[in-house]
Amino acid sequence: MDAAAWGYEFAGLPRILVIAHDVTDLQRAHQVIEERERSYSYAMAAAGDGIWDWDIRHNTVTHNAQWGEMFGFEPGQLSHPVEVFSELLHPEDRARVEAALAAALNGADSYESEHRMIARDGRIVQVSDRGRVVERDPAGQPLRMAGAVRDIGEQVRYMDELGYYGAGFTEHHFHIEGEEVSTNPVILDLYFGMQTKNMKFGQLGNVLPSQNPINLAENIAMLSQMLQGRVFAGFARGYQPRWVNVLGQ
Repeated sequence: MDAAAWGYEFAGLPRILVIAHDVTDLQRAHQVIEERERSYSYAMAAAGDGIWDWDIRHNTVTHNAQWGEMFGFEPGQLSHPVEVFSELLHPEDRARVEAALAAALNGADSYESEHRMIARDGRIVQVSDRGRVVERDPAGQPLRMAGAVRDIGEQVRYMDELGYYGAGFTEHHFHIEGEEVSTNPVILDLYFGMQTKNMKFGQLGNVLPSQNPINLAENIAMLSQMLQGRVFAGFARGYQPRWVNVLGQ
């Protein structure tokens, strides 16, 4: 029960006005919401994901403890200006990540990126980061964006311990339409290979018409040397007619 009282005079006599509301249903609704938030928090903690919530109007990012731990923040540091996130991005990946975020804000809504971040203790963390614009004003301007980030390196280490054969990544090249850009494959494979003992790593579907065959062979051989043979590769002719024509030449 929620009640409020006011004193006043009427016809020369003191009066008291009392207004009461039954808030039982409201309290139950709040309890349900809190329970759901706790359950979601427990699930994210178990998965090891770092959760972030970007208040775009106030330029502030709030995150959970896993996010802070992943990048070397103190336990109590759960919010910071968005510029701090930008500073954590690896310099070679920063422009690409910021472009992906800008595309989401400008109408794409969803955001997804695999990139490197530099923790406060100097560690390089390879992450998979996903988010979505969850609130816009009547004019369509973004107000809030939320998402989750995962340390891929940790995932690969678990896979190695569980006996997985290998991990493959998409090929690397600047797409003809200018839409596909990914981390350099030799560096990416080497990064994960140095953190594992048994797994193999490689590129799947190297489109030969987009590559210099000699350079591609040299890169695979160099990676194989550095990882002591823990390498594989896949090849494709491509699906665009111009790629097939180039291969035919």
